[in-house]
Amino acid sequence: MQYAVPYLAIEKAATHTHHKNSYPAPSAEDIYQLIKKRKENKDFAGSFIVAFNGEKYALSITDWEKARNFLNTEGAFLNGEKWKEDSEIGKAFEKAYKYFENGNPSKKNFAYEMAMASVLNQSDTGVTINKKDASGNFKPIVIKTYPDLRKPKKTIYILDCL
Repeated sequence: MQYAVPYLAIEKAATHTHHKNSYPAPSAEDIYQLIKKRKENKDFAGSFIVAFNGEKYALSITDWEKARNFLNTEGAFLNGEKWKEDSEIGKAFEKAYKYFENGNPSKKNFAYEMAMASVLNQSDTGVTINKKDASGNFKPIVIKTYPDLRKPKKTIYILDCL
């Protein structure tokens, strides 16, 4: 969808859709596009995503300094609309995805959403995914990661209730 912002108007947010051949939750490319929009327009507050399955997400910049710094990683981390698999964030995403999917392919959308939230927090992107709940409110999805002290190669993922 393309649109023109009229003279003297201020773009505060944008909306786009995710079709059935993609994941409902925001993509890696969506993260960088959000930060770029904010860099171009200091009044830009966020992006909304309406997915094919009816789920609705909002991306917001919660820390502009972190987001601005994260924008410099685009060449190293982004491959099309996905994270580069061999990058630090790509590996962290894959590890989190496998953890949340837990061998159950029917959980792929959930695993993608949780893995994305996990790496956004873990990588200090300054960006937060918010998901619309049944009551119509957008709630942040923040996943904190910790090393398992008993098994150093294992990561513990905890949903932070804000």
